[in-house]
Amino acid sequence: MGGGAGLLHQRKVELGTRGAAEQGDAIRGIWALEQVEEGEVVMRLANSASFRISGDFIRQSSSLAEGVQALEASEGRLADDLLLTLYLASSRKKEGSFPFSEYVRSLPLEKPDLPIFWDSAELQTLPRMTMTLVEAMREEYEDYSSKIRKVTEALQVQVDDEDVKWGYAMVKSRALREKVVKGSSGQDVPETLERYCFPLADMFNHEPSAVPPPASDLLRQADVHRGPSVRGSVVGDHFEFTATRAIPAGSEVSWTYGQLTNEELLLRYGFVPSPPLHGDSRIGFSLPSSIFETSLQSLSKDRAGVTKELMERKRSLLQQLEVIETGDLKFDINLGAEPMLIRKEGLPVPMMLVSKIMCLCSGEELATVCLSTSDEACGRIDIDNEIRAVYEQMFGGDAGKQTPPPDLSRRARMAEEVQREERRVLATAVKLMEIKSQELEQELGSSKASSAGAGPKRGFGQGQQASKKIKKKNRQ
Repeated sequence: MGGGAGLLHQRKVELGTRGAAEQGDAIRGIWALEQVEEGEVVMRLANSASFRISGDFIRQSSSLAEGVQALEASEGRLADDLLLTLYLASSRKKEGSFPFSEYVRSLPLEKPDLPIFWDSAELQTLPRMTMTLVEAMREEYEDYSSKIRKVTEALQVQVDDEDVKWGYAMVKSRALREKVVKGSSGQDVPETLERYCFPLADMFNHEPSAVPPPASDLLRQADVHRGPSVRGSVVGDHFEFTATRAIPAGSEVSWTYGQLTNEELLLRYGFVPSPPLHGDSRIGFSLPSSIFETSLQSLSKDRAGVTKELMERKRSLLQQLEVIETGDLKFDINLGAEPMLIRKEGLPVPMMLVSKIMCLCSGEELATVCLSTSDEACGRIDIDNEIRAVYEQMFGGDAGKQTPPPDLSRRARMAEEVQREERRVLATAVKLMEIKSQELEQELGSSKASSAGAGPKRGFGQGQQASKKIKKKNRQ
């Protein structure tokens, strides 16, 4: 069971290191030897437990099994990440042949630069919430380290602190996860996430998702990620990596580690991608529902057609959507998508829908929005800039234009990019809402002109002038 024992197929690619190691530019990964066409399978691996380092292998079949089983008997089932850390740390300096020895020796000698290993001054450069997550990871590491010492001392295995740090960083940055069902056949049991090291698969480096339009129109071409060049999928008893686009000879072949923000990439992998803005950039935050209750009152005040009955119907609908009278509201914003209200139950609610309901002026408009999924309904809403006002109140400010000073250290620069990502996601959300607001205002004008005999109404999303103006402005 060596590092490459599970390799079934490899075409037009090689595993290796490119760049100057002495300058710190060496990149370990998978590279195209010749042009790879879209749809080609570049690698196929055996999808079998025999070619993975898993928690079950360590507790049942490895040389550490006796010590692990004894500790689990007293402290309960140990986490997969802890067992993987134990196996890698205890194997780091091990000589001779042992299960997965080729894989362990192929791993980088230096551990990834995870923030849990930064000093206190460097940690102060991170956002406050990120620092909280670092502290949680440090507590986890200390717990792992304590339990690993119990096993290794019982088995008289020599492992020092640097071995444990290296093993922990390798697991966090390289282990994969998949959903598995535990239990005998026919049992109704929940799915759990199993973590394991998959030799060769973890040689692919990460490429974030591409930014979708219209948000991509707000970015310079140099700021754009194309997305991973291969996708992975289970096909029968093996795992295939297939090209998602043409890959030129000499280019790196990239995969995705998941939809990860810069914060998650820094915490678990020790890097921030370049460029730092991508389709996986997102931010979550909370706001009190009282903001929307107050806005509902102010937006409806002194508006023609807004009766007490209509206000009650709007309030009832917003209550059903869990927008008001619910305490704190949780929001999620992905770059390239409008903010979504995350409800305790049910699907997320687009904030544009909430804004429409708050701005409606008649019962007929309310019925149209509630009963129709047609974009044309949006053209009958008298928007009058209220939506933009709501979003500017929530996210306002000119965020995201700052760039990190050139004299920052690598760690400080990564920390700055984490904060900058959050600001730019918010700024892009505001710009997208401005585009939609202007398009709706144009639709309103088109609707009024249509009723006066000036031609048919257009559906929402067909007014492109505002989008083109902002696109042109931001590309300059």
